[in-house]
Amino acid sequence: MNFLRWLKHPCLAPILGVALLTLGSGVYTTFTSIQVSLHGASATLIGTVSGCYYAGLLIGAYHSPNLIRRQGLSNAYAFYTALTLCALLLQSLWIQPWFWAILRILGGYALAALFVVVESWIVTVSPLQQRGRALGIYLFVYYIASSLSQLVLKIPGHSDLIYCIWMSFFCALSLDTHGINNDV
Repeated sequence: MNFLRWLKHPCLAPILGVALLTLGSGVYTTFTSIQVSLHGASATLIGTVSGCYYAGLLIGAYHSPNLIRRQGLSNAYAFYTALTLCALLLQSLWIQPWFWAILRILGGYALAALFVVVESWIVTVSPLQQRGRALGIYLFVYYIASSLSQLVLKIPGHSDLIYCIWMSFFCALSLDTHGINNDV
């Protein structure tokens, strides 16, 4: 009986969504650094490309709340997940570190916005007495999925396209979870 009640819990959609999203995007930083290195970039360029992700995170955390307020949590989740997918898939089209740096900014921006969306969603649908527990479960799921995402690097066939497809697959699958409940 408790299991069925858990399946109807309003936090299930955002937490399941972040698990799938993180399985896809969690390996993004590791993958990009390795691939830029394999293509002969200098250590400075590798650091710059990797650092662009964090610049995007900062920009996304600061600028995304306006769009989220206008569009609502569910629509913003879909928009920023699509933006993440675009950044991941475009990375497989052209192997150029400066192009990847721009995509890293875009990906960081989208992922920061997704974190804002998911955390806002959880806070919105959780009863006041359970918000800390819900956010704790969210972070636990996030860190487990982030750790498991590194297994994508073990997939045979070391082409950029295969990695980008696997990362995109999980991100796209996370889009399906926001329809589990329509509370937000």
